[in-house]
Amino acid sequence: MGTLTAEDRLDIIETIAIYSRCIDEPRFDDLPGLFAPDGTIDCGPLGQFEGAEGVAQFVATLKSIGQMMRHYTTNITIRGDGERRAIGSRCVSG
Repeated sequence: MGTLTAEDRLDIIETIAIYSRCIDEPRFDDLPGLFAPDGTIDCGPLGQFEGAEGVAQFVATLKSIGQMMRHYTTNITIRGDGERRAIGSRCVSG
C-alpha cells in the first residue's frame, strides 16, 4: 500500500471539477466513468448512492430534475492511501 502523491491529489481535484461540469453542462451519462465500482455519492438532500447501481440511480435522478445548475466546489479533503480514498467537498449550486 502506497501513499497518495501530489499528482494523485491533483488528479482527484480534476475529477471533482469534471464531475461538476458534467452536471452543469449537462453530460449526465459521463458521470459513471468518474466513480470506482464500489464508490459512494453522498448528495445531501438527494440521498446517498452506492456502487455502480447507485451511480446509475443518481444519474436517473438528475435527469428527472430537469433543472439547470452551476456548481462551485470548495473545502476539498482527500484522505487515504494508494488503495483506498475518501474524498469530501462542499458544493454550492445555483
